[in-house]
Amino acid sequence: VMKFEPITWSLYNKIIDLREWKKLRPSGPGNYTPALDTAKELLLENKGAACALSLMFFSDGRPSDKGDFSSKIGKIAAKFGRRLSFVCIGMAEGGEDFSTLSDMVTEAQSYGAVASFGKPSLDADSLSNIITTLATSLTTSVTEMTNLATGKARQVRMDITRERIGTPDDQYLTSDWIAYNSHTNYVDTLWSWNYKINQFVRLIDSRCNVCWTETNVFETTKDPIKGELCQNCRAISFCFRCLSSGQTSYHRNECTDYLRARWLGKVIRPTDYFLWNMAVKKTIFGEGAERIVRKFRYLDNSGNFVGPVMVAKESRYLESDGNYERRMQYHTEFMRTQAIAAEMADKFNHALGEIYTHFPDRNSVKEQINKVPTIEFLKPMVVQAKTDGNEYNILIEPMLEGKYEKFNDNMGMVKGESSKVSIDDLSKSLGNIDLNKKPHGLGGLGGLDAIEEDDEDNDSDEEIFDKKSSSPEHKSYCISEIKNEHFLQAFSHFSYEISKKRFMVVDLQGVFLRKNASSCRYVLTDPVIHKHKKKNKTKYKKWTFGRTDRGEKGMEAFFITHKCNEVCRLLGLKKAQKYAKS
Repeated sequence: VMKFEPITWSLYNKIIDLREWKKLRPSGPGNYTPALDTAKELLLENKGAACALSLMFFSDGRPSDKGDFSSKIGKIAAKFGRRLSFVCIGMAEGGEDFSTLSDMVTEAQSYGAVASFGKPSLDADSLSNIITTLATSLTTSVTEMTNLATGKARQVRMDITRERIGTPDDQYLTSDWIAYNSHTNYVDTLWSWNYKINQFVRLIDSRCNVCWTETNVFETTKDPIKGELCQNCRAISFCFRCLSSGQTSYHRNECTDYLRARWLGKVIRPTDYFLWNMAVKKTIFGEGAERIVRKFRYLDNSGNFVGPVMVAKESRYLESDGNYERRMQYHTEFMRTQAIAAEMADKFNHALGEIYTHFPDRNSVKEQINKVPTIEFLKPMVVQAKTDGNEYNILIEPMLEGKYEKFNDNMGMVKGESSKVSIDDLSKSLGNIDLNKKPHGLGGLGGLDAIEEDDEDNDSDEEIFDKKSSSPEHKSYCISEIKNEHFLQAFSHFSYEISKKRFMVVDLQGVFLRKNASSCRYVLTDPVIHKHKKKNKTKYKKWTFGRTDRGEKGMEAFFITHKCNEVCRLLGLKKAQKYAKS
């Protein structure tokens, strides 16, 4: 066993020695089972959960021992997910059967591990290429797990178990779910976000404020209405029984406060489907660099799944999961980001919808514009629940149905265009990163201060968005050449200008949905907002958007790779070259 070996040439030489059979020869019934058991034991020795893990598995052919090796590696991958890089290497001349290794890799991938199978030629260069690939994968994991602001490693949560990718959805409530529909496990409050006041806002509770009976005042189900909202504040519900018995008189003392809160937008009426009985699955089915995702469902009074399929999102890291306040802070940045992105998308759709007014043949242009895709972001909510007296919160939103795609990212990548980005452009967008340095060296993703600083405003205008209407660039567009993929890249560009160069929405990901030949839309989630720190000096200065916000460097990275398209020109956006200085 080679234990706690760094990824260096020393390890490489030891592996070469094994390949030459100078120190170790196979013997006994087989080594697959003891090797996997030893690997699991070694991986679990990392109690801190703050480092990336790798596992290399060498074999010269079909195992001589018997066992369900795929299941063993699946259990390991279910524990560590994308934190684990797993490489199987078949070291033999042609003709050997490596189907077992291939099956092990497939199983590891099904639980989110970064896994690959290689069958190198029996020479040093071929093996070296595989080791290099593994090192690259580890570097990616290390970057994900490093706090770029402090340079410190972040601890990944180890209290979770992953389900196999492709596991069918449950059709009914089982012991694999946590239900919030009893006196000990229940939902206390639902929160939305109001970007204008930059804070959470409470959704009006449809349960009786006295006895907690569901009144159905918002008619979210076909059940009969069993109560009404307070006639004065319209922010509290009461059932008919409590109203008739006079148990609601206490509310007179607080009614004015609720009325004021509703006027200020701190209490709002729900606009989407929801119920107060809910359930979240214990295992996670998705994992990103920042978040883990569970399945989430609404429950009827009999405990059956009803309504749309939902997902629940939490932080992947302990630092954001330790207590109620830290969890809410994590949700604050997500909700703020998604709400501002949604508002910018509405303005983008409106700007396109009004563009026909700038053309002499208005009706013809309007007919074409009505067929272009719109952009929308999901509207998440935060569920505040109580379990045996302990408060717990989790962010929920609808599950996206369709082919999930990433259209650009926060490092300047554009879908379908990455191969066209030159090395010089890439180095500009990334800055001077030395991957050989220790993790604290990853905090300096920069050297980029080139984002345009002209027309610097003093941020005296408290309105976040520019009120100027969009108008086409004179004779520089061709509507017939507009493609669907142009809209999302143009939207990122538009977000920078409509926010007066304060913000930019990137990392656009989601699904493209087509209802019919003349109606289609992009439904997106999990965006990133870059904030220009020098242009945000008043109330926006304290707005944070999480560790994926790269500020001016992220904006520069976008403009380095962005090529203005027909939609940019149609909206009259400034050319990208004006922002990205050479």
